[in-house]
Amino acid sequence: MRRNEVFLALILILAWTCPSFAETAQEFHVQGETAYKAKNYAKAVEAYTEALKLEPNRHETIYARGVNLFKLKKFDDALADFKKVTDITKIDRHALNYTGLIYQTQGNTLLALDAFEKASNLQKDNPTYALNAARVALKSGVLAKAESFYIRAASLSSDKDEAKRALRYIESKRAEAGAARAEQEASEGMGKFAAKYGFPPVYGHTAAALSDVFSHCSRRGLPADLGIQYLEMLGISPIKQSPGTVTYVYYQLPERPRHFYEVKIMEDGKVLGHHTASRMFAQP
Repeated sequence: MRRNEVFLALILILAWTCPSFAETAQEFHVQGETAYKAKNYAKAVEAYTEALKLEPNRHETIYARGVNLFKLKKFDDALADFKKVTDITKIDRHALNYTGLIYQTQGNTLLALDAFEKASNLQKDNPTYALNAARVALKSGVLAKAESFYIRAASLSSDKDEAKRALRYIESKRAEAGAARAEQEASEGMGKFAAKYGFPPVYGHTAAALSDVFSHCSRRGLPADLGIQYLEMLGISPIKQSPGTVTYVYYQLPERPRHFYEVKIMEDGKVLGHHTASRMFAQP
């Protein structure tokens, strides 16, 4: 009798400690949860795997196994589990967030952004999901999405400092992009203008450069106003114009501060002459 009691006790102990003695998927799942809480992630994976042999589409178990695989840094296996969860449920924001974290770890920022964005849109009141989406969007250079998710995160979180800093950075990058775009458009416009009238390249604000432009006008019979306009596109503007029968236009010469570049323009707009002058013409 004593021997039977000992044998029964051993059976009970084994049933309690060994997953193979569990009878249902739920019992295996509970064992996995217990192992997870004890941070025994490998044992948790084993228990969840046993549960899935009995119920292969039990999505909460697939998700739980994915979390433990993530903890073990087995990212490809974890990703497969999270993808299966989203295929089954279509709306599992937690699995999507983990999917984003894995892609982010692997350096695939665009797929990470897609996953984080879906997770945040499924639970718009979760500041963590919004921040995850915002950070990856900013890193990917998708400023519009980064701004949108940082604004969402700031409205949900008590710690708004990161969002405020990021939004200031986004605003500055937009300003830079706008200035660069304007500069490019101006450069393209100037290039077309120069090509249309055959103006030579201008290298610096010098007497030689001014001479090249107005000599070109004189040789081609172009109106002096076209030369003035071309120089203004290059950021070189006259400091004085004295209209009359002959119009005098003056440019400051940075390399010779006490001298000016004088352009004489006839009534028909053609260049009469141009040269470096030591004083400006005094209009009566």
